Amino acid sequence: VDASTGNIDAATNVVAHGSIRDGMKVRSTHSLLVRGTIESATVEAGGDAVVHGGIITREHGGVVAQGTIVARFCHHACLRAGGDIRLGGECVNARIESQQRLILEKGAIVGGEVRARQGVIVGTLGCDAGTPTQVHIGSMPDLLRKKQRVEQENPRRRKRVTAIRTNVAPL
Repeated sequence: VDASTGNIDAATNVVAHGSIRDGMKVRSTHSLLVRGTIESATVEAGGDAVVHGGIITREHGGVVAQGTIVARFCHHACLRAGGDIRLGGECVNARIESQQRLILEKGAIVGGEVRARQGVIVGTLGCDAGTPTQVHIGSMPDLLRKKQRVEQENPRRRKRVTAIRTNVAPL
């Protein structure tokens, strides 16, 4: 998927026989199969997202799937899944959110931030070079985002309530 094919927005399963190139957008309300890699693209799947190669988004774009995400590796990627995230190799400087598990049985997580509600299975966690690697288990990323929004809204709401009470008090 590149400039010659254009972006894809489909209400069916999508199969990309090659890679999804920089800047492209691919959306499927069902599952997605990529026989190549995903570069700095925005990819959404209503079901699973399976990538035969790796995911390298360089923090532009990312992959969101309601189901499971499967790939060989991810570098500087943003992945969010309603199911498991399964990687065959390394996960380097990525932002990962899984409502279930992150699985890299023979792989390594080096750098970045990982949130997996039901746990992480990994061969190697972190590295000797001291690259910061954060792993959060049991947290629910969607609820944490809602909590942050509510905390940001509370001061504004308190000011409104105070203003209303001030205006109503003379009545």
